[in-house]
Amino acid sequence: MPTQPIVFANIQQSGWEQLAGAPGPAINVVIDGRGTVRRRPAIQAHPSFDSSVIDSDGLSLIRHTLGGELYAVGGLTPNRSVYRVTTGSSVLDGTLAGSLRPQAAETEALVVLAGGSTVSKVDLTQTPRIVEVLGGSPPAASHVVANASRLLANDMLIDRSKVRYSDPALGTTDYSGHETWQFGGSGSSGFFTAEARPDPVVALGETTNEVFVWGSTNVQIYRSDGQTVFAPGATREYGCSAPYSPVKVDQAYAWLDHMRRIVVSDGRSFEVISKEIQQVLDDMATVSDCFGYRVHVGPVDCLAWCFPSDGRTLAYQRDGGWSTWMSREGSNWARFPVNCHHHSPELDDNLVGTTDGRIGRLVMAASDDLGTTIDASVETGFLDRGTDNRKWCKAVYITLERGQLSSEQTCQLRYADAPGQWSEPLEISLGVAGDTHPVIEFRSLGVYRRRAWKFTFSAATDLALASVREEFEVLEV
Repeated sequence: MPTQPIVFANIQQSGWEQLAGAPGPAINVVIDGRGTVRRRPAIQAHPSFDSSVIDSDGLSLIRHTLGGELYAVGGLTPNRSVYRVTTGSSVLDGTLAGSLRPQAAETEALVVLAGGSTVSKVDLTQTPRIVEVLGGSPPAASHVVANASRLLANDMLIDRSKVRYSDPALGTTDYSGHETWQFGGSGSSGFFTAEARPDPVVALGETTNEVFVWGSTNVQIYRSDGQTVFAPGATREYGCSAPYSPVKVDQAYAWLDHMRRIVVSDGRSFEVISKEIQQVLDDMATVSDCFGYRVHVGPVDCLAWCFPSDGRTLAYQRDGGWSTWMSREGSNWARFPVNCHHHSPELDDNLVGTTDGRIGRLVMAASDDLGTTIDASVETGFLDRGTDNRKWCKAVYITLERGQLSSEQTCQLRYADAPGQWSEPLEISLGVAGDTHPVIEFRSLGVYRRRAWKFTFSAATDLALASVREEFEVLEV
């Protein structure tokens, strides 16, 4: 009798037809380079920072400086509080004006913050730390970046097609250049106009030697230039429908474009990575509040986009595919509570701020989100094993790997021979303490023409789904 694998992975293709073989939703799972399925990273308290609720409105930005200080900005309301978070407490340093999602840029001397209104600074060379308005009359901005020893910000009030930049400044002793924004004087501050189209600048990003400027219907790339400070390098027909969706991917960016596609680009070549979930994106009522971030922890390197109005976070792994990250509130699904993210090179940690106002980190070696159990599931599409003839499922073999247990625990396998008609769950025993590599066998699971499979588990332990194989016989009719 032939034996073939039942492939479970985070290869959700929920924008395609499941009856034709497209895998269904993959909930709260990731895979490693060998295709082993595990639950997604969990949110845990960070041992170096205050674990209590810092702001009851939630946190909208966190930034861990190269000097080792952690700053957090409160929820999305005007005049949000800015905190400096230490091991045992959080100190209120001031407020940030504006009601848009905050953005931060760091220099050797400053943390610079923009949130849709006046740009502010925290002087890292002064004690006590105080949030103040950045000098030099920079524009009211939603985005601010640091590049080529200058600060750059979009202009939201006077001319929304312009990007303004400061004079250069280096070191910690004199940052006056970053507070010089008056063009036409003795300095070299000024502006450039993203003039490919008369659409507004909606987002800024930077790599080591280039600045990405997104408009509603195009993206323009500028490079540092000795003659004109910033010179245009490329313009492409990929706009931005969610100003906080761009995620830096080494020397490239990934973002939600003006056609609701998620694209990856270095500014020259473009790749659409959202084909498998395109119908999901198209069906969303609101995408403009989407924000993205990159998670790199253990064997997992993925890009995540949260859609707050929709309540889903969609995660993408290049060596796997798409999955959906969510949380539980009782018996109902709820939004994954990460509301902002920052990868700290110094700590090599994925720091997060949550919707309920706490600081945490994403780790693989944990089984819950700050006390909330992570429920995970993964589905295949309908498999016909290469023939429309009926098949008899003689046996299914499931190979698992798990951590130590103090008592027996279970997960479940289901199957469906028609869309939405799942069988009663087959309980999978994970064995007793010490049985860390169980192989489970189910025999004689009926006759089918096409069959989908679903594996569900609760991450109360470190569980990995290594492989699933089906032994079957093709019947004559």
